[in-house]
Amino acid sequence: MALLDEKVAIITGGANGIGLAIAQKFAAEGATPIIADMKAPAEGNFFFVETNVTQPASLTNLVDQVVAKYGHIDVLVANAGITEHKGPVSQLDEENWNAVINVDLNGVVLTNKYVVAQMEKQGTPASVINTSSILGVVGAANSQAYSAAKAGVANVALFLASNLSTALTGAVINADGGYTAQKGKSWRDVDSHQLFLIKKVPQGAPLNRFGWLESTNGTRLNHLMALL
Repeated sequence: MALLDEKVAIITGGANGIGLAIAQKFAAEGATPIIADMKAPAEGNFFFVETNVTQPASLTNLVDQVVAKYGHIDVLVANAGITEHKGPVSQLDEENWNAVINVDLNGVVLTNKYVVAQMEKQGTPASVINTSSILGVVGAANSQAYSAAKAGVANVALFLASNLSTALTGAVINADGGYTAQKGKSWRDVDSHQLFLIKKVPQGAPLNRFGWLESTNGTRLNHLMALL
């Protein structure tokens, strides 16, 4: 029996990159991944629902379609995000700021709202994974919108963990970090060139280790880590 047998998992931003790798890994573990994105993935035979995570009507449609087809939702990976236009704050691209905050932060919160509401109706164990970044913890030059959004996601994850643990049985709220380390090692044992990041990571992770995500073709995604 695979780890995720019979689990239905919504993955926003799942058409490519990190989201697609998550979908592939989930499928390999027996889950039924649902790709929720603005466009369909170029590879893989996944159920796809065109979704704009900033629009409540689009998220309602996503939930309705998944429930109509599969009857339940067991896992949410709120992963959809866009990049920012980097630069000094005096040259801040205000339109890009608003877009990044809207997708990378508001989109995560709204996705949680509509999917978790369905999970609570079901009354069965469910999991929520919200994708954050090391830039939500460690400052980076000329990064305003993305860093602010990911810091917000990390703090929202803490809020959800404390509030959903009783209302949503079996909830697991994680903030995934965007930094690298050696597979299977504690953050205190990583390569020296990575220590400038690791030293700034809060030392309160429950399992005191990193997690890895690898694509199904064996290519390691060096930029995707989970602080566990």
